[in-house]
Amino acid sequence: MILKFKQKNPDAVVNVSYISDIILIVKTMAESRWAPKAFISGGGGEIEPEFIPAVGDVAEYNYSVLPWAPDLLLVQPWAQKMAEEFKIKNNVDLSCNSAEGYAIFNVLIDAIERAGSRDREKIRDAVAQTNITKEGAATNMAWQRALLLPYKQIAFGPDGQNPHVRIPICQFQKNQLRVIFPPDVVPPGIEPAWPTPSWDERP
Repeated sequence: MILKFKQKNPDAVVNVSYISDIILIVKTMAESRWAPKAFISGGGGEIEPEFIPAVGDVAEYNYSVLPWAPDLLLVQPWAQKMAEEFKIKNNVDLSCNSAEGYAIFNVLIDAIERAGSRDREKIRDAVAQTNITKEGAATNMAWQRALLLPYKQIAFGPDGQNPHVRIPICQFQKNQLRVIFPPDVVPPGIEPAWPTPSWDERP
């Protein structure tokens, strides 16, 4: 598969793989000395803790699009306390998957409290009427927890979707996933390396 990509040489490749597949893909790209301008993954195996130990620095400059990354704790200082509480309770660091579940669960808690009932229809209606804002989160801990993801607002349209969703784009830099977009959640000093350097241009 990688040899076919190398022959066609597209500018960008979009990939979602389990951990074993992404390890093999990234290592094969390095062995074949081929890299597109952007190799973009969608929050798959590359966010697993065993990925970087398995591939080392050959994942450098690859992109990942995912709902949450540790860098967000640097630009959302109030979230650091939540990350600390999570680690004390669970004995593991907050990850992309756990942060997403944690935030979504708090949206549901807010809806159940507003519904004041266990009735599923009342809870469903309360979820539909959700309107969590950063301003309101200043005095509402459940709202702060819901906004652990980098949304400016959580509210649902007629189609049941939240039009305020923002999914950060990250890039592997020095074996860490660093947020590079959107600009207001990029840590100071972090710049995207674009386009991806060829293998011969890398240090």
